Amino acid sequence: MNQQPWPRLLVSTRQRRIRNLHGLVRIGRGYYVRHSELDTRNPTQHARQVRLAQIQALAHKANPVFRGLAAALIWGVDLLDEAPTIEYTREGGAHRLFAFNGDVPPAPTRRIMEPRTPLDCVEINGVRVATPIQAIADIASTAPAKDAIVAICGLLRLCVSNGHTWRNNPDWHLAREREAKAEALMLVREGRSARACRRAARLIGAAFSQCDSPAEALALLFFRKWGFPQPAPQYRLDLDDATYYADFCWASRHRIVEFDGFGKVAANPRQMQYMLERSAAIAHAGWKVLHITWRMLANETELAARLATFFPKSARLSIRPRKCWG
Repeated sequence: MNQQPWPRLLVSTRQRRIRNLHGLVRIGRGYYVRHSELDTRNPTQHARQVRLAQIQALAHKANPVFRGLAAALIWGVDLLDEAPTIEYTREGGAHRLFAFNGDVPPAPTRRIMEPRTPLDCVEINGVRVATPIQAIADIASTAPAKDAIVAICGLLRLCVSNGHTWRNNPDWHLAREREAKAEALMLVREGRSARACRRAARLIGAAFSQCDSPAEALALLFFRKWGFPQPAPQYRLDLDDATYYADFCWASRHRIVEFDGFGKVAANPRQMQYMLERSAAIAHAGWKVLHITWRMLANETELAARLATFFPKSARLSIRPRKCWG
């Protein structure tokens, strides 16, 4: 999760643009935030805070209900991109997507009339936003596959987080995750085409609430898209002297895939020593392990070929990209 304080929105009634900003950052026409409230050291956090300020500006103008990737951004989940378009619904069923270009309100990129069904929403920081379940249904139906799987995994984590940790009570988490997925699918079926329902069912079914990073969510999508057997995520390995959790495990084939993100690569010496001992213990127990990185995920064809040779020949895999997974 990526929770951080929202930047305070400053509203000006001046018709002309303020020329000397004096430490202010212009968000839109008549809307500003203080430069000191933005995290300039972290580009990702900075982009997220600016987008949240733009959402506040749009809410000040129209008081809509934000949904889709914009809702995921407000809920604080990790995204591949900080919601390049802002999806919202106004009273009367008008469903819009807005692309920000420096002015608020911007020109709409798309406008769709939806059935006038009540939208499940709450208020956060004075902004009305769809609930996590409603956001999952919206994202699974319309967002690009990679953006969707990352956001859905984060929103599912919100739905199942209730004081229980995955490792202490995995059965409870899986049961709650199944309930959340079923609720989201019921919302998808209200007023959407059969094609959108099938797409949403695939993405929601592939998501997993305990993905530790966007890369792990993308890996789940990659396995589905290229026709690999579905792994068990966060698989518990009870070895002689310790218990470890593998990112992705195929227990019947004794294969494990681990994602090495920046947190592992830039680990301190103590963490690095632990990871080396962990890898040695897993290998000594007879498991074969393949480590993948962000760069490998970016080249899907090469990664698919490498992963195909990682599995035994008895697996008889048919490796090719499925168009239905986008």
